[in-house]
Amino acid sequence: MVNQDMLLLETAYKDMEFSYFVSVLNYSIDDVNIDAFHEFMRPNLINDVCTSERHQKFISKGVSIRYVYSDEKQREFTAITIHPTDCKPTN
Repeated sequence: MVNQDMLLLETAYKDMEFSYFVSVLNYSIDDVNIDAFHEFMRPNLINDVCTSERHQKFISKGVSIRYVYSDEKQREFTAITIHPTDCKPTN
């Protein structure tokens, strides 16, 4: 369980990308506004990936972190990838 609304189904690593497969509980793909979901989730994921110690091992080696979201019936509806360049400050 990621939190009360999300369940971690599995993880995978391939081609310099570590993926989390997450089910959004109690929501159908028909209920999800994908644009609003991205708008809310991406900045939060960037903050988490770029500041958490557990992800720094990947980011520092050039590995991207990908979150693949599915609905309560495990139908995938979107993916959000955080690249190491997303963690670098802009000047």
